[in-house]
Amino acid sequence: MMKKPIQLSFTVMIIFTILVLGVVANEGLEKKNQCHEVLKQSNCVTAECESMCVKKRSKGAGYCSPSKKCLCYYHCP
Repeated sequence: MMKKPIQLSFTVMIIFTILVLGVVANEGLEKKNQCHEVLKQSNCVTAECESMCVKKRSKGAGYCSPSKKCLCYYHCP
């Protein structure tokens, strides 16, 4: 007779645990504010752009846009 309530309680506990873990994991994925600045208006060269960005922002990432602008992406202060 006691088998059903224990089984039901166990199932509810497992579902609750999965939901809580999902919420906690989702908090860690929150998008941080990202900023960017244009380092060069034209004739972007990837290696040069990356180098300039790292010099200006130590944790920045340089990227050449399709319009040949050098953009430096970094986390906003």
